[in-house]
Amino acid sequence: MNKSGVLTILGIVLFIFAGLLAGLHIDVDFNLSTFTSEDSPEFINYQTYRDKFPSGKSGLIVAVQAEQGFQTIENASKLDDLTNEIDELSGVKSATSITSIKLPRKNGFGTAQYRLLPTENEPLFSKRFEKLNRFADVTPKFLSKDKKSACIYVDLTDDNHQKTLLEIETCLDSYHFVETYVIGGVASKEHAKTQLSFELKYLPIIAGAILLLLFYLLFRDFKSLLAVLVMIGFNLSGVLLAFWLFDIRVGVLTLSVPLLILVLSFCDIVHFLFVFKKKGLERQIEERLAETTGALKRALWLTSITTFGAFAIFTVSGVKEIIDFGVLTAVGIAIAFLSARYLLPKCIQILRVPPFRKLPAFTRTTEKLVRTMRCYRGVSIAGVFALIVLSTVAIFTFSFDNNTSRNLGSLNDGMNFLNEHFEGTRTIEVIIADTNVFTEESIHLVDKIEQYLTESYGCSSVFSLNTVVKRLNRFNNFGIANQFRIPERLDDGFFEELERQRESLGLNNAVTQDHKVLKIVGKLKDFGSADARDRNEALQAFIAPFRHTDRQVFLSGFSFVHDLSMLRVTKLILLSVLLSVAVTLLIIGVAFRSIKYALVLFVPNALPMVSAVVLMYFLGIDVNPFSAMALSILLGLSIDDTIYLASTAKSMFYKEEGIENALRENVFPVMTTSLLLSVGFAVMMLSTVTANKNIGLLVSLILLIALLSDLIVLPALLKWMRKSSE
Repeated sequence: MNKSGVLTILGIVLFIFAGLLAGLHIDVDFNLSTFTSEDSPEFINYQTYRDKFPSGKSGLIVAVQAEQGFQTIENASKLDDLTNEIDELSGVKSATSITSIKLPRKNGFGTAQYRLLPTENEPLFSKRFEKLNRFADVTPKFLSKDKKSACIYVDLTDDNHQKTLLEIETCLDSYHFVETYVIGGVASKEHAKTQLSFELKYLPIIAGAILLLLFYLLFRDFKSLLAVLVMIGFNLSGVLLAFWLFDIRVGVLTLSVPLLILVLSFCDIVHFLFVFKKKGLERQIEERLAETTGALKRALWLTSITTFGAFAIFTVSGVKEIIDFGVLTAVGIAIAFLSARYLLPKCIQILRVPPFRKLPAFTRTTEKLVRTMRCYRGVSIAGVFALIVLSTVAIFTFSFDNNTSRNLGSLNDGMNFLNEHFEGTRTIEVIIADTNVFTEESIHLVDKIEQYLTESYGCSSVFSLNTVVKRLNRFNNFGIANQFRIPERLDDGFFEELERQRESLGLNNAVTQDHKVLKIVGKLKDFGSADARDRNEALQAFIAPFRHTDRQVFLSGFSFVHDLSMLRVTKLILLSVLLSVAVTLLIIGVAFRSIKYALVLFVPNALPMVSAVVLMYFLGIDVNPFSAMALSILLGLSIDDTIYLASTAKSMFYKEEGIENALRENVFPVMTTSLLLSVGFAVMMLSTVTANKNIGLLVSLILLIALLSDLIVLPALLKWMRKSSE
């Protein structure tokens, strides 16, 4: 081994070591409430007024289900004991459940607090339980309609949240409820960290092991396998360094980047090794490497720049998590290109990778594919016809939708439980801003909006200024349940008392201290953003007449802002995909010096794209930023093999049986890369995040369609093009 070889090995070892060292300093943040475009006007508006109300960021919800329900005093006492045990934890400010909540009421001696559902004796418990449904502002929040599920609302201190969470989970284990969930920002992060850490560590290992085994079975060469191992180690180390250098945290999306780069690395490696190993031992290894590099130079940079562009477009999404994903993947692709172009030849030279000892796999398949070119006109027409039909179906079935529960899968089990058994997890907020909203006129306006929200919009519950007004009226009437209504008389004295009772009645959550802003919060079941969009359009039309010069009335809330942001991001990514297609065709046209040639290549690449849209419809996959990202990934991957085949065909275009020979040259590497990529992306289906599962499912299935399109439709179109030019 010469000095150059020693320096190459030393450089690779140092680079991999640096990558591993950087990996130890990468932060993890599995925040599940992100994916919002923070520079959007809706989000900025939301932030502006949100800070004027209590945040509740340090709160948790403990949801439990009892098989016999909580209508028995035994289970209610069990719930009360759990509530008290959680309340006594050092990291907990307060814990409140249906059995511990106390309502204020006036009596002959002043003000008294009474428990809504006492568990001391059975007769009183049964009597109070029968009246629970009369307390519409309290019971739905704490008990499900069937009374089998209950919620405990926990307010945390600023101490160690992780420790408190573990203590709460320990408490839950000792009570043996049928189902238990701890829900909230802190719990979601810890739950995601536990589940997704497995994916971060083991999915790349599982994928790598499967892909290396498949590679060895197809190439049957240990030295080639060793070269691939070195390349993968180098590329993954580059990704880890990119995480560290760009100060990007491992999140729900970015955790899949190492797996993506691992899979993508195989494409150029397979094509390079195949072309090199076909050359005999008659010439020196340096000559064979130079010839291989020269033959693949154009294809290497073309595939890299198109795939790089497909991922780089994510940087314009406006959502930090998606931008980070795009940056890391684009950097990883750039590293993979440089390593395939400059490092792989060095590894082959150092390891002395031998040629094929016998014919590679897929030889019989190759000849069958060549025979299909006898009917090149029929195949071409069938391909174009399929593209037209699938495009038509895609246009009529395409619609935007985004359901967070479906996107996050098992990570969102707690929220799914709340959505199914309680008031729902989707919120809609109507904001009213005026010089003074603490007036009788505002109460009547809120009443109209509340009525619309419950009767037309579909809200199961509504909280607002009027809720607080009704609570005060009930308080003034000795806590009688049917007095939860707006009093006939609303004088200055009533508003003064309302202000005095601000904290105990919950006025802080409805009206700001300066009386200039109020919010109406409605809760309903989450059926996805498409359903909510229709409801919001009707609600916008309803509140429009209430606006005037001084008064603003508008929609907001996390769900509303999140939906608009996701729709905006999805459209932006899809627009970028279309732009990427146009730029790719232009680059190919310039590289091959023929726009006609570029247009012919469009058909076999458009087929898998429209097939993906149709497949999404039949599989029930939402059209959202995640599935739009899958389409962009597909574009970047499917065009790689097209470029390699088209590049070979261009050099043989006018030779006798030139297209057939180009097909023979590319069947093995194209089928190998497609198989490896499909299997590699299929590993993503093991992810607990449904969005990642969908990317894995879509890409792995559609790559098989892209394979058929490249090996059957593309050669037929190229042959027809050549025949037409004769």
